[in-house]
Amino acid sequence: MRAPRYRGLDITTRQWRYGLLTATGIDTATITDPDGIAHTVIADSVGQSTALRDIDGAEVYEGDLLIDRHDKQAAHEKGTSRDSWGQRFSVRWHPLYACFYARSLAKQDNRAIALACATCRVIGNTTENPEPTANPRRYSDRGKPLNNR
Repeated sequence: MRAPRYRGLDITTRQWRYGLLTATGIDTATITDPDGIAHTVIADSVGQSTALRDIDGAEVYEGDLLIDRHDKQAAHEKGTSRDSWGQRFSVRWHPLYACFYARSLAKQDNRAIALACATCRVIGNTTENPEPTANPRRYSDRGKPLNNR
């Protein structure tokens, strides 16, 4: 059985740490990397890997922000055109159904995480972008801040 993979924002270096979640507290948690080094991270930044990848091959974690980038032309030609190009989602855990899902930031539209990863790209996360709907054009579709916006 594979151990779950977590990530968290290091409390001192502000770098993402990846590994096994070994301890949690009120404000901090400990993530032990594959080399056995323990890192103290911000508890609210900890997210579990979904074990899925986005359309660019980036690993998707709980708390990630996604943007729909399905091919509109190909979908239209197949007769499955959707009006969701550019829609943003946050990756969440659903405790009742015990699964990850993609929650829309603009509409009442939730998606199965596997379907979202098939057409979406990771553009950031809710830890570094706590109010993603406040200024949706602030970040490019690669998660990097846009200049002069």
